[in-house]
Amino acid sequence: MTPTEQTDENTSKSVDEIETELQQTREQLAETVDALTAKLDVKARAGDQLAETKERATQALHDSADATKRVLVQGRDAATDDAGKPTVEASAVAAAVVAAVAVVVVLLWRRRR
Repeated sequence: MTPTEQTDENTSKSVDEIETELQQTREQLAETVDALTAKLDVKARAGDQLAETKERATQALHDSADATKRVLVQGRDAATDDAGKPTVEASAVAAAVVAAVAVVVVLLWRRRR
């Protein structure tokens, strides 16, 4: 090999390396531009935030509905015996609530007159 051929090989390797580096740099720049574009797209970001908030609210609603169902089942179980009939304690509480509501209604009715 002559010195000129060796220089051509080194030069061609260098050109290939440079082209590879340029391609990598272009890809990195494209990714950076895409990231900046996404950050600047306020409408899309607001939509994403809205979707997240909606999802969290829906989940919270389902969780509270499940908790309410559990409490109602526990209350029903506590207020009934094994046969499903109301217990004496539950009947007394229900009667007291009805009486309290009746007293409030009568007081409000008298006050308006």
